[in-house]
Amino acid sequence: MIDWIRKRSKILILIGIVLVLLLFAKSCGGSESVSGVEGVARETLSPMGRIAAFFGNFFDFSTKKAMQEEIDQLKLELTEKETLLQLADETNAENERLRSLLGFTESFANQWEMVPATVIGRDINNWYKPHDQ
Repeated sequence: MIDWIRKRSKILILIGIVLVLLLFAKSCGGSESVSGVEGVARETLSPMGRIAAFFGNFFDFSTKKAMQEEIDQLKLELTEKETLLQLADETNAENERLRSLLGFTESFANQWEMVPATVIGRDINNWYKPHDQ
């Protein structure tokens, strides 16, 4: 009985080694043609490969989901930064305009008395007439 178990265990170990070698050859392979033994091994191990691929894809899916959430968060941050940058550009343009107006008033300060004002209305009779007339 013990001899029978020893003979069986040697055969199982030999089959295991052959399968490992075939899997190694498949992962290193690159040739499209397969030998008969490799074809049989591929067909035999195909269900196990599908199961392994399923679990690999399952864990990969959770990673993809986390990465997609991070991408969405980064896109939101980018939009906010672009909005702030546009606001800063507008503020800089306004500062330049106001500085040029300040320079204008300073150049005529000795000739006229400057008074700040806000235009709240305009005579509509002159709306369509040129300013020269």
